[in-house]
Amino acid sequence: MYICATILSTMTIQDVKIEFQTRLDKIYGKKEQESLRSLFFEHINISQIDCVLRPETKLNKQQIQECADVLNRLEKHEPIQYILGYSYFYELLFDVNPSVLIPRQETELLVHTIIQHHSHQAETILDLCTGSGCIAISLAHKLPKSEVYAVDISEKALRCAQHNADKHKTKVHFSQHDILLTETYSTLPECSIIVSNPPYVRQSEKEYMKTNVLKYEPSLALFVPDAEVLLFYQAIAEIGTTRLKPNGHIYCEINEAFGKEVVEIFSEKEYKEVHLIHDLHDKERFVHAIKK
Repeated sequence: MYICATILSTMTIQDVKIEFQTRLDKIYGKKEQESLRSLFFEHINISQIDCVLRPETKLNKQQIQECADVLNRLEKHEPIQYILGYSYFYELLFDVNPSVLIPRQETELLVHTIIQHHSHQAETILDLCTGSGCIAISLAHKLPKSEVYAVDISEKALRCAQHNADKHKTKVHFSQHDILLTETYSTLPECSIIVSNPPYVRQSEKEYMKTNVLKYEPSLALFVPDAEVLLFYQAIAEIGTTRLKPNGHIYCEINEAFGKEVVEIFSEKEYKEVHLIHDLHDKERFVHAIKK
């Protein structure tokens, strides 16, 4: 049975499970299928308990239609987060659309590290390349005494980020900036923490990436030229020399293939105690530096 051809008048939880496996088997692995299916069931308010103990429970007409729509779009490799319109990040729900990257679980460690080390005092935080605003808003939410600023080159991304801030009733000062333009640095706020998850994927890495990322997520927020793979880190380090207070901190997410090179960029400028932070998979994921 294929929902895309004929919408069934009756359909059970078990039918949905079979449909997801049948339709997505050639596109996603078993674990990804299970994750997508769980997100869908949660979206239509069907609990995991119902999925396990009451598989013969029937879906209503609206739920069946949503199942058809979601599966049709998943078959075209569209990310489930864009289909549903939201994504979870650090215990908060963020609205997302193709103008912003989908928040990644790995980036939660970046936020968690900052919260762990800076919850004892009010900070002035500047988030560069904010995208959906997930980093800035999560920090504003967890560190309410701190003042949080966030910038991005994309006007559409900033609209999404402002919407998310309003949704969570957090105060973040958003503004549009191209951080590669040195003449704009003087307009950025003076801060005690700079955080950034900038574009860092090489153009040559596209051939190894999944279709759902390449086709739907914004290239502007992902890719850098192979010949200039470190340009954003050079810009962030330079911004820190003028906008970061003495003993201020920089936290950056990095391409795991260039940890040593990013460390060198900060070490050669006005920074001390520059070191790599590993993620839960023991990959070099972040760089932390302190201004002299």
